[in-house]
Amino acid sequence: MTTPQERFRTLACFNELLDLACVDSELPEALRAGAWALRGSFPDGSGLSALVESGRQGLPTETAEVLLAGDKWLFELGRCELLSNELRRWWVWMDRHFPTRRDIQDQVEAANHPRSTLRPGIDSWIQP
Repeated sequence: MTTPQERFRTLACFNELLDLACVDSELPEALRAGAWALRGSFPDGSGLSALVESGRQGLPTETAEVLLAGDKWLFELGRCELLSNELRRWWVWMDRHFPTRRDIQDQVEAANHPRSTLRPGIDSWIQP
C-alpha cells in the first residue's frame, strides 16, 4: 500500500525519471519522445504542493490527463528490455507508488462532486 507521502514523492520525482529517459540513447525513440512530451507538462514538486495547499476536492482534469499519460508511459517503459540498471531501479520504485488509473479516475470523480463526503480530498491522496 502506498502512503500519501510516498505518492507525492513519486509524482514530485517523476520528472527526474523523465530526464534520465530523455538522454538514454539505448531506449527506443518512441519512449524518449514520450518522455520529452511529458517533461513539458508533468507537474513538479512545487506545483503538487500548491495543489495540496489549495484544499480542493479531487484533481483538475488537465492534471489528471497528464498523470494518466504518465501512467501509460511508465507501463511502456516497464515493457522495454533495454533499460539501464539506473532506469530499472527508478522504474521499480515509480511502478510501486505511481497512482493507478483507478486512483486518478477517483480523484477526477471527487473533483466533479466537490460537496460529497464520500470522495477523498486531494490532501488525503497526496501529502508533501
